[in-house]
Amino acid sequence: MNLKERLKNWYVNYTLLRWTVGVAEFDPDAILNPKGKLRIHWIKHHCKDRWFADPFILSMTDDYVFILVEEFLYSCNRGRISRLKVNRHTWKLEQIDPVIEQETHLSFPAYYREGGKVYIYPENTLSGKLTLFEYDEDSGIATKVRDLSDYPLADAVLWKLEGRDVILATTAPNDSGRKLDIYPYSSETDAAPADSIAFPTKVARNAGVPFHAQGRTIRPAQDCTRFYGGCVVLQDMVVENGRVSFKEIRRLHSPLLKYGHAFHTFNVFEDKYVAVDAEGFRNGLPAQLLFFIREHFRK
Repeated sequence: MNLKERLKNWYVNYTLLRWTVGVAEFDPDAILNPKGKLRIHWIKHHCKDRWFADPFILSMTDDYVFILVEEFLYSCNRGRISRLKVNRHTWKLEQIDPVIEQETHLSFPAYYREGGKVYIYPENTLSGKLTLFEYDEDSGIATKVRDLSDYPLADAVLWKLEGRDVILATTAPNDSGRKLDIYPYSSETDAAPADSIAFPTKVARNAGVPFHAQGRTIRPAQDCTRFYGGCVVLQDMVVENGRVSFKEIRRLHSPLLKYGHAFHTFNVFEDKYVAVDAEGFRNGLPAQLLFFIREHFRK
C-alpha cells in the first residue's frame, strides 16, 4: 500500500459518521414557520459500539416512549431494526430489543397499524425487495407476511392517493436522486411504477411518512444534493386528478454542533410528537473540519 492509499484509508476511518435520535413536540406553527424551531429531547445513552437512526415512534405511556429505529452495529457493519425503550422523564435509553435482523442491511422501519396489529416494512435495498412483517408487541417477534415489491425501494411509505393505496419511494441505484416513484400497492410484486415525479434537485427521497397540519398534507423529504440526508425538506403535497405536485415550505437542519452534518428523518406520531435524527462525526469537530476542508477543495 502506497502513501496515497494509506492517507485515504486514514481519512475514511477518521471521518466515520454516527447518528443520534430525538423526540420533539408536534407544534404546527413552529414546524411550518420557516423561522420556527423544534424543541427536541435527544435520547441519552452510552453505547459506543453502535448508533441509532431512522426513528419511528411506535407507542407511548406516561413514563416511556417506544421507538422503532435502525440500529447500526459496528461489529457486523450493517443495520437491523430494533425497538428502543426510553424514559420520558430523563430521556435516557433503558432497553434495546432487536425486532428484525437479516443478512443484508435494514433501515427506515416504517409501519402501520391495522386490525390491532402492527405491520413493519423496512428498507432493504440490498435484498432487492420491500418486505412486509407483522410485529407482535407483546412477544417482540416479527414474522414475514409477504413481499410488497420486487424493486429495491428506498425509504418507502404507504399512502392513500385519491382512494388508491400506493407506495411512494425512490428506487436504487438512484435512491438519493431527483425522481420519486409511485408504485401500486397490490399483490403483484413485480408491478412497475405507475407514475414518477421529477424534481429539479435531489429532494426526491422520503424523510418520513406524510402528515397533516393546518389543513395541509406535508411530505418530509431529504435534500441529498451535497451528501446523503443533508437536511429535511418539508413540502406541500397537492393531489389533483390523480396527479401529485410538491411545493417546498421550509428546510430543517440539525441544531446540534456535534451532530451538525445531516438531519434526515421527520416522523409525526399522533399529532403530538415528532421523531428526528441527526448525524455527526465519531471523532467530533476535528473530523468535521477536515471533512469540510476536503470537500471545499474537491469542488
